[in-house]
Amino acid sequence: DLAKAWAKKLCAMLKAGRLGDALDDLRRRGGDVEECRKAAAHLDARRDRMRYDEHLAEGVPIGSGIIEAGCKNVVGRRMKCTGMRWTVAGANPVLWLRCARLGGWLGDYWDDRVARLAASAHRSARCRVINARFRSAQFGLMHVVQHADASV
Repeated sequence: DLAKAWAKKLCAMLKAGRLGDALDDLRRRGGDVEECRKAAAHLDARRDRMRYDEHLAEGVPIGSGIIEAGCKNVVGRRMKCTGMRWTVAGANPVLWLRCARLGGWLGDYWDDRVARLAASAHRSARCRVINARFRSAQFGLMHVVQHADASV
């Protein structure tokens, strides 16, 4: 089939790092076909991500299969057990921990979490000090206003 052969040729161009050639061919041969114009616009808008030749040379997967399998393994096995119901607020922390453990960066995750909690506690303590100072100043102002009212 000619369409399949053409699509295969375009994919080969993309994998070889020839995005410009693939876009030219798509626009020239696609003509006024709306799907071809949309495909060309889609690829053109994502030029910075279309470095398949570099990714392949680095051994980085370019297909979605590895991501889908990872989601099935990391998310599905933990979150989709019988009878489980999750809210986004409840699921996100569990998934962060699962990803950190499976990715081998659980220690880094905890170090970051502890640092953020410490900073939050510091901010809370600082807010209490500022709030106390504000209330003290507010009390002082009320005292001045009351005495000013009494003397008038």
